[in-house]
Amino acid sequence: MNKVTPLALLLLLLGCAPSAADTQPTDVAPSGSSARAAAVVALGGSGAIGPAGSHLAAGLSDEARVAFDRADVIVAGKLEGARIQSILEVDPPIYVHAFDIVVDRRLSGGETPVRFHATLTSRDLPNAFEDAKPVLVAVRRVQSTLPNASETFEATWVSPGSTELEASLARTRSVLPDGLRWSVAQVPASKPIQWQNDYGDGVFRLTLSNDGPVAIELPGLVQQDGAVQWTSAVSVRDDAGRELRPRRAPKSGASPVVLQPGASIATIVDVKPFGIERPAGGSRYYYSFGLGDLRTSSFFYYTHELHGPQMGANP
Repeated sequence: MNKVTPLALLLLLLGCAPSAADTQPTDVAPSGSSARAAAVVALGGSGAIGPAGSHLAAGLSDEARVAFDRADVIVAGKLEGARIQSILEVDPPIYVHAFDIVVDRRLSGGETPVRFHATLTSRDLPNAFEDAKPVLVAVRRVQSTLPNASETFEATWVSPGSTELEASLARTRSVLPDGLRWSVAQVPASKPIQWQNDYGDGVFRLTLSNDGPVAIELPGLVQQDGAVQWTSAVSVRDDAGRELRPRRAPKSGASPVVLQPGASIATIVDVKPFGIERPAGGSRYYYSFGLGDLRTSSFFYYTHELHGPQMGANP
């Protein structure tokens, strides 16, 4: 049975450390011979997000650099069935592109289907993309669980295939092994109010699973006295691009977590303490949850009447 370890980031902001019992891992190997025999996956270090696009190839626009830097997943492949799905009649118009992405190789992030549907919205691209040409695609992966579980992919940038860009991504981003899964679930509201918190109250359950056949050592995630130190590894980014990362450095003597085959560990993150930039009366706000180069997004449906008084100040 998987164990959920409640780790509200509100505790961190208040300066209260969770107890060891609150962060107890499930099926995590102790340091030692089993850790040395595990496959080593660099979830930390190179995967850290720096200034937008600071390490990417020259010649990219600022918008492209930001898109690749903030992507949950980056893939190389081709598009099929590319078309303009709809046009939003505003000034200037917003073009909604739709296509299938056929993946040749993954350049950053967790495992994806070999073929998946995606959309892209833009004010600057009035013509459909071309099919069958090599492309690099920055993707936002959105998982929602309320009222039903779903996963959608939103392309945030499509660039022509480029060996130079691929090489620069390889220097700064990590390709995680198949079977390592990082998922996000919206936690149902403890006191449901119809039309106000049907999608929860900004609390998310983050789960790291090893669906592969071998144990995996996770240098970006450590344990201390048997407790997983999530606050030294998890980062949160909002739609405005703010890095909501109230990190606490792990204590000395911490050791990497080793996740056994078939095992999973989880934690809880509450985004309300971070506040919202430019809050509306009612709107979806998206957050990308990261563990090194593993990133997955979800959304918080914010209603000002209910959630406004609960929100913290903007960092």
